[in-house]
Amino acid sequence: MLLSENLSPIFSSKSKSSNNNDNGGLSASANAHEAIERDVTTLSNMNNLPAPTALEALQTSNDRLRTIIAALHCNILIRKADLVRNLEYVAHVLEAVQQDETR
Repeated sequence: MLLSENLSPIFSSKSKSSNNNDNGGLSASANAHEAIERDVTTLSNMNNLPAPTALEALQTSNDRLRTIIAALHCNILIRKADLVRNLEYVAHVLEAVQQDETR
């Protein structure tokens, strides 16, 4: 069974780091797993993130949350420090949205 068949719809779309290159005969499941692992490595990079008040921060937060959820679903380890920093960033973005909506 393919990995994408086991995932809920939010995980079944292509990974943001995946590409359309031939991967030398790897199964779709292995390709999806490797793509999620590559995405997890990007969670360490907190440089150049949009300010929590920026519109782009919503998409960035969405991408990071989906990566975290997919990694947890696939039992891919995420460093605790990376997880905490990313969740704090998402919380700041949501706080900014809430403040903007209540004005």
